[in-house]
Amino acid sequence: MNYAAARTSSRRVGRFIASGLVASTLALIVFAHAEFAGPPYGSICLGTVIVDTSGSLPYKLDFGKFNVVIQSGVTLDSGVNSAVKLITGCDFTLEPGAAIVADGASGRKIDISVGGNLTLNGTLSSVGTAGNGGKIVLKVGGDVLQSGGIMNVNGTIGGGKINGVVTGSYFLPSGSITANGGAMDGGVVDVNVGGVFDNSAATVTVNGADDGGRIVLKTSGNFGSTGSLSAVGTGDDGGLMTLTSLGNFFVDGGTFNALGAGGAPVNDGTINVTLCNGGIGTGVFTPLPTVTDTCP
Repeated sequence: MNYAAARTSSRRVGRFIASGLVASTLALIVFAHAEFAGPPYGSICLGTVIVDTSGSLPYKLDFGKFNVVIQSGVTLDSGVNSAVKLITGCDFTLEPGAAIVADGASGRKIDISVGGNLTLNGTLSSVGTAGNGGKIVLKVGGDVLQSGGIMNVNGTIGGGKINGVVTGSYFLPSGSITANGGAMDGGVVDVNVGGVFDNSAATVTVNGADDGGRIVLKTSGNFGSTGSLSAVGTGDDGGLMTLTSLGNFFVDGGTFNALGAGGAPVNDGTINVTLCNGGIGTGVFTPLPTVTDTCP
């Protein structure tokens, strides 16, 4: 997929560097709004805020109509907050080596709302170091490009939850999405995509030491995957995968695994595929999926 061609254009009229994370970022945003006050800009982005220094985030940080870039090497943590909410009406980029972290004994919550495109090449982490994994929520008005990026809500006990609503397309050339349970069940990955879902070589895992978790992927456009999806239950039952495409469904390679304990078929999970055009192709499904064709 040509992600660059799918990106929406925006007018960038300013570039600001936030070196003292919270105070300076907020001050720059206020200053920038004042600096560019005048005729209404509608959906035009006013500039770019670049975060180049690590630190703790407030509970909520709204960047308004500014693109946001979290530079490589920067780690932003949730501090004393149980959740972190980041908002921008424009594009949001997490560079390789950058991280937003909300780990805890039980994982916390990361909530990111983006009006434009989300480029996720760094790490979003809400790990439960002594309990269940936390939660990551993505609401994206444009496309998502996750190239080498990591979303991690693993838990020492149970896996956490990842929920995404993407108006555009979701491109996964590489990287990982994990909600594994270290002692109990795997977690949940539930993503609804308005355009294309294309997983070239990434891994999506909701494995559990007891039961496997749940993967729900729905796209209004084409569905393609040559990567790996796994909802394995190493101690008991395999998990559930529900894959739905209202466009074409193409799986030329890749693995889809909901295996149960000991490889016994009675313990295997369930894989449901709903499609209109296409088929399961050369994908390796364990167990074999139940396929529903919705074409008239």
